[in-house]
This record gives sequence, C-alpha cells and structure tokens, in this order.
Amino acid sequence: MSASIFFILFFTSVFLDIEASHGNCTDGTPDIRFPFQLRGHQRQHCGHTGYELDCKNGTTIIHFPSYGDLVVKSISYDIKKLDLIDPKNCVHEVYLNLNLSLTPFQYYHAVKEYSYLNCSVRSSPPLTEVPCLSGSDYHVYTVDPSLAVPDSCSVVKTIPIPFMYSPYLSDNSFSLGLTWSLLGHEDCEAKQGQSSLHPKREQQTECLIMAHAKVEGYQTLSSTTTKRQVIEWDQGWESMQKGIARLKRIVEGLPEPKFSSEEYMMLYTTIYTMCIQDPPYEYSQQLYKKYQETFEEYITSTLLPSLKEKQDEFLLQEFVKSWAKQKVMVRWLLRFFHYLDRFYIAERSVPGLNEVGFNCFQDLVYREVNANVRVAIIGLINKEREGEQIDRALLKNVIDIFRGGHSNRRTGNPNQTAPNQTGKKPS
Repeated sequence: MSASIFFILFFTSVFLDIEASHGNCTDGTPDIRFPFQLRGHQRQHCGHTGYELDCKNGTTIIHFPSYGDLVVKSISYDIKKLDLIDPKNCVHEVYLNLNLSLTPFQYYHAVKEYSYLNCSVRSSPPLTEVPCLSGSDYHVYTVDPSLAVPDSCSVVKTIPIPFMYSPYLSDNSFSLGLTWSLLGHEDCEAKQGQSSLHPKREQQTECLIMAHAKVEGYQTLSSTTTKRQVIEWDQGWESMQKGIARLKRIVEGLPEPKFSSEEYMMLYTTIYTMCIQDPPYEYSQQLYKKYQETFEEYITSTLLPSLKEKQDEFLLQEFVKSWAKQKVMVRWLLRFFHYLDRFYIAERSVPGLNEVGFNCFQDLVYREVNANVRVAIIGLINKEREGEQIDRALLKNVIDIFRGGHSNRRTGNPNQTAPNQTGKKPS
C-alpha cells in the first residue's frame, strides 16, 4: 500500500470518522456523540437507550448483561462501527457468551458458524485450540460444524461469529467490531449546543481534515454535516493490486509475511469505501469486473504454464495443487471484495463472487488441460490393472475435482469457501 493511500485512510479513520484509540475517557477519547452518551458527563437527551457508556478508572466501557464490561477502543460514526476490546483478553469467551439480541448492536463483519468443542485429549489440525479457554486436562477447539466430532470431544456450542481461520492471517483474530442501525443520525449536540468533554477537539479535527484534504488521489466532498474524502479509482485499485500481488506470492509459497488483521481490514475497507461513495466515485461495477479479471490473469500467467509443462502422473499432481491454490485465492479475494457480495451482487442479480472465481478455473483450466488430464487418469488406471502400485489418493482427488466442477459451477459453493451475507445497502 502506497504511503499516500495509507496516510489518507489513516487520517480518514482517525479524524474524519472520529475514530480514537485507547478508549481513555479522561482525555476525551473516544469522542462520544449521539446515539451514545457517557453517563454522568452528558445530558440524557444526547444519547439513546442501550447506548450508555461509563467511565471506570479512566477507561470508557460498555456493559453487556450477558457478558459484562468491554472496553470501547473507538467509535466511527461515519461507518457506524464500535470497536471493543475484551479486558480479559479472551475474545472467544465473548463470542460464547455475548447475546447481541438483547442489545441494539450487530456484528460489523460477516459471520460464519463455528462449533466449540471440549476435548479430553489434545487434537491435531484441522482443529484450532483456544488457549484462553483450555486447561491442563481439557482442550477447547473451534471447528467447522460440518466436521466430524472426535470421540474424545463434545460440542459445547455452535454459534455465528465474525471469525475466519486461515494460516494466511498472522494472528487469526479480528477486533470486536459492532454496528448499529438506529435511524436518525442527527447529532443532538449540534442542536443543543456542544457538550463534548473537550470543545476544542472538533476545531482541531476540522483543521486536520482541511490540512490533508489535498493529498494526491483524493478529493474533498462537502455535505451539510461533514467533509469526507473520496478514494478515486486509480489510487484505490493500486492499493488493492499490491494486496493481491502479496496474496499471490503467499499462495505460491514465496517468502512473504502473513496478513495481519489490520492489513486485511485495510483492504476490505478500501473496497467498502469505493462501493459506498456517491457517483461518480461509486466503483462497484468496475470492482466486480476487476475481481473476475484478477482470476483470469492469475490462472493464465501462473497456473496454466505449470500445468502445460507436466505430463502423466505429474500433471495430475499439478492439477490438484492448482485447484487447491485456486480455492485459497477465491477464499481470500472473497474476503477482500466481500461488500460486493453483500449488496452489489444481490441488487444486480449477477453471479456471486464464489461462482465467478470457480467458473474462471473451470472455463480456463478445464478447457486447456481436460483432454490431457483424462489421458493421465486412464494411464494411471491401466497401470493399476497391470499390477503396478499407484497413488490412489491422487486419483480420487482428481476425479472428485472433475465431478465437483459441474455442481460447483451451478451453485458457486465449493468446499471450504467463505460465507456469503446479504442485506440492504445503507443509505
């Protein structure tokens, strides 16, 4: 990500969206405005029921009856995002106990169901242990609900959580991000007179916005309530290209650091912002086209050359590897471009992101190597008939890929892909 892109996104999130860190209410961070209110510091009419915050030991906290206190790290009013921190440092305990149906909030990020298992013995992958919930004589794991439960384990709970596991994400976690859907975004402080803890802070913020509004690639748009900066196409797509290039290097096994949660969310936020901007800066259609072109370029420049230089059993091995790489690419690019799946695709009735990614593989790879792969399969079967030992697991994998290809093309839902989420585009 270029320095200018990072610079603008940083100041957009920190100053424009009023996203403050540390949650230290003694120095006025985070900025608390409608619909939130800080008990004992603001007028009651400047908040809304269910959005009450407290200041304890200099820290801003919010209390949830089903769990307890969570620290308010930041509040982004522009995108309606409340970032929280668990003071117990065990986000899984929050997921297990937090009942959002009793609150006005929902998870900000896409959710997927996971099962929590309590096992009497330590298990091996694909089970992912949760150290903060495990003990010396028992081990807690999170798994996809479709996986068979080992005999030594029992299911504790199956719940939807905003949590996707992958070896390509360095810390395997997201912050606790919540959103709200309360109508009526007017800031009552603007009507009743400014009552924030630090009146000069908004003036300082405005100065910072104006000072950095002319950074290359961005324009300042005026509205009745705020000035917000826009990601233009060239700069936004350049940022995404760098992230995609890094993903390709990781998938190909080249030395490359894993994505951190912050890096992943920066890419997701870039797509999100480019999709929700007002015309002519709303780029959903262009991003959808680039999503497909990204797969076409990856397949033709990377996967196909490796396949075309292989024959016989080596071709089958490379074919299985290529399919595995494509699944990883689809899973991660779907995460980056997930906002398209939530709104643009639902509105336009076009193929979903899963379907686009796997159709590219079927259209480009199957077309090129279908005949040679079939010859290699028959050759392997003939070897076994002649009494030679063959790799039956390899043969089964190849056949399964071919059989699954047609159903995957219709459903766009191969195994181990990220979830889809639909909804209405916010106004």
